[in-house]
Amino acid sequence: MNINEIINIPFDQALTILSEYSKDKDSNIPANREAYDGKHAILADTNRLPKSVGDDAKNKRIVTPTNEVITFQKRIVDSAVEFLFGAPVSLILNNDENDAYDLITEIWKQNKLDYFNKKLARDLFIECKAAELWYIPQGDDIRIRVALLSARTGYNLYPHFDEFGDMDAFTIKYTTKDKEGKTVDTVSVYTADKIINATKKTGNDWNKEERPNTLGKIPVVYYEQDKPEWDGVSTEINRAEYLLSNFADTNDYFGSPVLQVKGIVTNLPRKEEMGKVVMVQPEHDADGKVYYPGGAEFVTWDQAPEALKTEYEILKDIIYSMTQTPDLSFQNVKGISSLSGVALRLMFSDSLFKARGKQEIFGPAMERRLSIIKSILGLTNSSQSKSIDSADIDAVFNDVLPQDIQALVASLSVARGGEAIMSEESAVRMNPLVTDPEKDIGLLSGEKSALKSFAESYA
Repeated sequence: MNINEIINIPFDQALTILSEYSKDKDSNIPANREAYDGKHAILADTNRLPKSVGDDAKNKRIVTPTNEVITFQKRIVDSAVEFLFGAPVSLILNNDENDAYDLITEIWKQNKLDYFNKKLARDLFIECKAAELWYIPQGDDIRIRVALLSARTGYNLYPHFDEFGDMDAFTIKYTTKDKEGKTVDTVSVYTADKIINATKKTGNDWNKEERPNTLGKIPVVYYEQDKPEWDGVSTEINRAEYLLSNFADTNDYFGSPVLQVKGIVTNLPRKEEMGKVVMVQPEHDADGKVYYPGGAEFVTWDQAPEALKTEYEILKDIIYSMTQTPDLSFQNVKGISSLSGVALRLMFSDSLFKARGKQEIFGPAMERRLSIIKSILGLTNSSQSKSIDSADIDAVFNDVLPQDIQALVASLSVARGGEAIMSEESAVRMNPLVTDPEKDIGLLSGEKSALKSFAESYA
């Protein structure tokens, strides 16, 4: 059954077919969100809730176990986002359609897509599916806009694919408010030919409105991955939390010194006294000999918790290594001195590999995004539609790590036998401290001319 046949059957039946793909991910999204936000299993463990202890009313008290939450999930996701989009995507023009390129980059800038990319990636890495919808608002504002669609922003997303694997429909489920302020189930279905908006009445009845899709393509870019970023290390995270929580409880019981007193104590020192002394009253035996039956001593915890520390460090290493996340804690970096660019990249190679892997999702998506922008611009700028369609633009992912420019230039210079490898003008244009390269090039030229004239006057 092709897409035209599907959308012409009763709408509730069509929705069932159109919503089939990836609906299994919907049930996992709330749990994924809770894990990212720090609502972990340890907080709901009935064995770790406050409980009443004591044998009688006099000794009754409430004991509250420690529940330590470690948000490794947030650290893993945020690190993945920064390694992928921490350095903004560059748009590279491969032909001479400069006017079209300027229009496209202006749309990119107006919609703040460098920041939008981070939000979208974060939602995807948590919820496992997200989308962007391109549209032109109704009314006087004809600026091209984009909306982020995810469960966080209030949308359920369902792509539909034809027999060749191409997306032939995209369904969005969400809620709106009617005139009386009541919540209404709403659906939008996009195909290459039609846009259908429907609101639910009762049961299986829908109010449906259709209009032609003048763009000629679905204005949606869909993103999907199988599992959240922390998949595979959930048990290690839980274990680390229980380990730390139990250790905290142990510290509460045994971390402070306990004074053990035997015999009859005549005084106990106050905390503000210097040179504290505990006096124990002597006793006499049957022969009248004086002796001290007891005394005072501190009960201390002599066994250092090395095993706990070792297990926690192992768990942390597993969590970070299995999710390709760098551990940049102070303990890990405090002994590192100045590193070369190559050594620095080797330290972060695992995270860089992960970011490259994510480009399998985001690379084709960037191409589709550019295609949609070009199509919309072709409608809003009909006189330039041919130029816009011809613009050959690539979206290039950049490396978030700084480049060791000094080492690279030195290597190139040595390779050329110490000769100059760059013109003065090129060096000025690439200098990040120069805000107006053309002006500085002119000033340098003037300074050279003045210096030459000055030297010739003494010749």
